[in-house]
Amino acid sequence: VHEVFHLMGLVDEYPEPTPFECRSVGPEDSLLAHPAAAYHAYFNQRSRKSLLYPAQFMAILYPDCRSRNEVYLDCAANAYRQPQLGRGPRCFSRPAQCSAGSTEWIRL
Repeated sequence: VHEVFHLMGLVDEYPEPTPFECRSVGPEDSLLAHPAAAYHAYFNQRSRKSLLYPAQFMAILYPDCRSRNEVYLDCAANAYRQPQLGRGPRCFSRPAQCSAGSTEWIRL
């Protein structure tokens, strides 16, 4: 399921120190961060109404629509970037919603 959502435009949200150090990290129970935790939160705990968080759903429903997904698109833009010169594209600046460990960018 995780890989299918990549085909729909969602990016990885799990921490990966190298080589994608620019990546914005999602919540512990996000389908694109930790699929097993997402399944558990939805199917076992019933603590969520959907496997997807609101920003993920909106990104699928309205792909590339900045007026509806500005924060998600800005945070997701770093998913596969690297901070070091010479090793690929540099990191973009991030909004506060996905900086300093915040996971608000997925919950919006």
